[in-house]
Amino acid sequence: MAAQAELDAAEAPKGKKKLPLPLLIGIVGAIVLIGFGAKIVLGGGKRAAKSSKSKLEVGTIVTLDDFLVNLVGNGSDHYLKTTIALGLKKGISSDQFKDQIPIARDAIIGVLTAQRLSALGTDRGKEKLKAELTDAVNHALGKTTVVAVYFTAFATQ
Repeated sequence: MAAQAELDAAEAPKGKKKLPLPLLIGIVGAIVLIGFGAKIVLGGGKRAAKSSKSKLEVGTIVTLDDFLVNLVGNGSDHYLKTTIALGLKKGISSDQFKDQIPIARDAIIGVLTAQRLSALGTDRGKEKLKAELTDAVNHALGKTTVVAVYFTAFATQ
């Protein structure tokens, strides 16, 4: 028996066997593809997040009174004067929303006063601001009530 063990040990390779490069590349590629597939199936992509927001339909639109706020700056006096209309989730009436307007205005003022003049000068900046306002109002209200923000007037100085 001892002789058989010595023969088995002698036949065993001394070093580890290396995988051929094409096989290694194939394995890594398969892992990456599985990862991307899992991300898409589990809804981790940005497209999935955007489509879920756009599924909420706008019902009633409520126009708020004007906002006049100071913008963030380095000792400079910059202002934003805007009028905002909120698109409420379908099924919520303006009467149901009436008591929540002060909460919504407070959240909006908080977001507006944190803006810089340079960010508001582009279409992309305004679109980002709309998303921030929607999120802030819904967070302050504790539920998804606002599904769209519309600027009906917008002036900076």
